[in-house]
Amino acid sequence: MDHEEPNVAVESAFPKTKRSKLRRMPARGTTDKAAVYRVLDEGLVCHLGFEVEGQPFVIPTGYGRKGDTVYIHGSNASRMLKGLRSNPCVCLTVTLLDGIVVARSLFHSSMNYRTLRQEEERTNELSGKF
Repeated sequence: MDHEEPNVAVESAFPKTKRSKLRRMPARGTTDKAAVYRVLDEGLVCHLGFEVEGQPFVIPTGYGRKGDTVYIHGSNASRMLKGLRSNPCVCLTVTLLDGIVVARSLFHSSMNYRTLRQEEERTNELSGKF
């Protein structure tokens, strides 16, 4: 998919909101658009979280980005898109695993990863765009 970059000199970071506030280790996070776009452009699968009749669901699906818009893959007949029509609150997550740190103790083992999470209440017509 073609990637259209906004004028980074004018808009270099996403606005910080109550929902996007980084709470744990905020110095390791960023709202820089270029960094966010790198994660989106490298990833292949996103996880979409939503709720249907009080039941939470998280569905892996394909996606693509064009400019500031993320397009998600899904069928109009799917539970995911039907659920998003009835409850517009959605959370999109993309994670890239960069490395696994193996230690003698499981407690000291870890993973190196980059991730992004966007929570949004959809107000526009659902069309497969996030």
